[in-house]
Amino acid sequence: MKFSSAIIGLVAVSQTASAHYIFNQLLVNGQANTAAVRQPQNNSPVKPVTSTDMRCNVSPGHATDTVSVNAGDSIGFGISVGKVYHQGPAAIYLGKAPGAASAWDGSGTNWFKVRSSS
Repeated sequence: MKFSSAIIGLVAVSQTASAHYIFNQLLVNGQANTAAVRQPQNNSPVKPVTSTDMRCNVSPGHATDTVSVNAGDSIGFGISVGKVYHQGPAAIYLGKAPGAASAWDGSGTNWFKVRSSS
């Protein structure tokens, strides 16, 4: 399975208005990759929460890489150094691209929660 931010479409959904983070690394078996992540332009909260910007933030950069992941591999996300703003709860989702990961805009109902914190 190939992952990029298009597949991951990493969504860190803040459950309070003041909690927000920048997840800028995909971690697979402890190896960090920033090229497979759509890098956000800023860390401002997305408003309204019904916006399509909730998928990958507002105007993220394009991911230039994909990463192969096998069943049983460890997947994680790294937070930019010094980029934890206003700590708060988060929910992290992955989404399976219906076709090429590079062409997927994150739309659809194929998202599933992989982690949440409170």
